[in-house]
Amino acid sequence: MFIVHSYSTCNKSLYSYKRVNQQLCLFCKVEQYHRIAIIGCGIAGVSLCYYLCRLSADLEKSCHITVFDPYRPGNGGASRVAAGLLHPFSPNSKLLWKGQEAFSSATQLIRLVENELSSKLVQNNGIIRLALTQKQHRRLQQASISLPHVVQLFEDKDLYHVLGWNSSAISGLLLKDAYTIKTTEYLDGLWNLCMQFGIVEWRPETVTHLQTFKQTKEFEDVVICAGADTNFIEGLSEQVPITRSFGRNLYYRWNGTMTNILKMPIICGKYLIPDENRMLFTAGATFEREPGTSGQLSEDSEIANIHSRLDKLVPGILNHVECIHIDGAFRALPERTQLGSIPIVDLAGKFKECNMWLYTGLGSRGILYHAWLSQQLAKAIVFNDANILPKQVRRYHPNLAELDRTCKEYSTI
Repeated sequence: MFIVHSYSTCNKSLYSYKRVNQQLCLFCKVEQYHRIAIIGCGIAGVSLCYYLCRLSADLEKSCHITVFDPYRPGNGGASRVAAGLLHPFSPNSKLLWKGQEAFSSATQLIRLVENELSSKLVQNNGIIRLALTQKQHRRLQQASISLPHVVQLFEDKDLYHVLGWNSSAISGLLLKDAYTIKTTEYLDGLWNLCMQFGIVEWRPETVTHLQTFKQTKEFEDVVICAGADTNFIEGLSEQVPITRSFGRNLYYRWNGTMTNILKMPIICGKYLIPDENRMLFTAGATFEREPGTSGQLSEDSEIANIHSRLDKLVPGILNHVECIHIDGAFRALPERTQLGSIPIVDLAGKFKECNMWLYTGLGSRGILYHAWLSQQLAKAIVFNDANILPKQVRRYHPNLAELDRTCKEYSTI
């Protein structure tokens, strides 16, 4: 397959992301292009698609990217219900692995999409982590001492002025380097940026077996970005070390019975996020699953669990809101390491001339890690060098002989 580029009509500056419409002419340069497939197009797949487009343009490399997802990119799976919390801190209020680098990359990409859309995507500046126990309080105190430039501790008597609501918390830690975004609008805008490069195709299909790509020989690189459904795709030699957990969101509307309104997002095991107008609220949590269980947890028990925590964090607020929607989706949680829960990005195997890559396990930190990790993986794919990836994310160790055997068995069916 070939694609025609008129390099004289396209500005491929490293910091110019909007591709100029190219006109075909008799003097165009023709070359074979790099064909890449992305399976799953949530926040990982869309951001990877963007950075592949951008890197290919910057390097003047001919490339074609095909995205496989039954849903419009950015509108399916866990990405559909992502709450949009962006901050670089762990539940213990310590900086996450590569948290600052990831936060900076995500912020840059979000601002880029904001400029493209001419629309505000950031809803709240700052997030409050509340402490309900003395143990949690001590952790917040320690964080305020070790990270005074990015966090600020408020004792119980001062919380009302920050939150705009009485809380039963002992204290609260203001995460200054933190905000929430309109996730759906952001991913739609990022996908539109991808399409402007003119080298992206979306196929609304579900991929169930990797052998499909070996048989067609259509792609040089295939990237599995299927999130919690990763282990449902046949053809990998080993199970990917992720756990399916269920993220539940409840959406509320303020009923206007009080003048006091919650000013700022709060987190403490669960989260409660006001929109920019303080009239709509999102509450939710991620519910871990026991190994070997199947199907989703009871919706009623999840809702009761969320309501119970909200009553402790901001007593009485449920009396002043009405639930207008309930949603949820499975997330892929990676196995914990000594550095915490870090996503998995690795070369999963090779089918002759086709590289198989794995990009999963973002869990509830997809908003934080998506831009930084997608940049690293895009470089690894374009330069055909998995060593570009940080060693901490390369935690899939495929049995290549078993991978080849399973593919041969499939081909005889």
